[in-house]
Amino acid sequence: MTLVNHEFSKRAALSVFAGACALLAFSVVRADVVVLKNSDRISGDILERGAEQVTVSTSYAGPISIPRSEISRIESGAAPKPVVVDKAVPVNHVIDIDGKELIEDAALDAAEMEEKREWSGSVNLAVKLEGGRSDGEREIDGDFRTRWERGRQRFRMSGQVEYDTTDRNATKQDWMIVPKYDHFFTDRAYWSLSYAAKQEKYEGLNLRQTIGPALGYEFFSNEKNELISEVGIYYTTEDYTGGNHTSYAAPGWHLEYRRKVWQDKFEFYHRHFLFVRSDDAGQKIWHSWTGFKFPIYEGLNLSTELELDYDDITLNRSSNLEETFRLKFGYDW
Repeated sequence: MTLVNHEFSKRAALSVFAGACALLAFSVVRADVVVLKNSDRISGDILERGAEQVTVSTSYAGPISIPRSEISRIESGAAPKPVVVDKAVPVNHVIDIDGKELIEDAALDAAEMEEKREWSGSVNLAVKLEGGRSDGEREIDGDFRTRWERGRQRFRMSGQVEYDTTDRNATKQDWMIVPKYDHFFTDRAYWSLSYAAKQEKYEGLNLRQTIGPALGYEFFSNEKNELISEVGIYYTTEDYTGGNHTSYAAPGWHLEYRRKVWQDKFEFYHRHFLFVRSDDAGQKIWHSWTGFKFPIYEGLNLSTELELDYDDITLNRSSNLEETFRLKFGYDW
């Protein structure tokens, strides 16, 4: 009798386990998923879709209200079902993409798509004057960064200008511009194609051009934090003022990081790229920008920044490592 009861209990336990697994699988398949801008996912049944927030019924925390400003998209594995909809919100419809049904909430997705059609970025200016006379030392530095996103596509571009004079004679006239196109093949991974052009007129570099593909990974990207890393192989041509020309391939590593700190009152950021000549690992380029950004009003801000530029490839440089500290006034949009 004991053996029979034991066997029955064992079978009953297996049946309960199998049923629970089936129920779980069924619920997962049919659950709605709200994907947040920080890549978190909240599963459950959508109870209400209002103009300001979306309410999801979850099995682990009950009803949860999520502000629309934090939502990236809404996915559904089931056919559309009746939900309470704010009258101010346009009617939604369902689109099947790669086997997933995405609930196209007109109020949410139209706003998101409109946001991603727009350009965002920043422009900064730093001016340094030394000497009490008009013919003293002057340094004017400017830079910009801009980004455009839509769906799985992203376009980024950055640039920098440095112009120094001493006794009204130009001593530095450098500029750099880097446009880049990214295409995401997963939510976080993407391939990239970039081009860079740089001139260091008084360092002997007339023009350096770099182009090549890379693979990138976006660990996280939202209003408060961002970490992006890329590795690639780049083809470089260099034209020097003296008439020398050279070309080479170089593996490269690029990183972008920013984080809101101290109760989100200011921002820490760090960007760098590293190139190493494939035919001579002893020759490399390291360029980095590290700083803090302090908001003033609306999009206006002040930044303190340390730039490090190490280049033992360019000919006739007075120093392999250049350190520049700036106080910049900028505007973000």
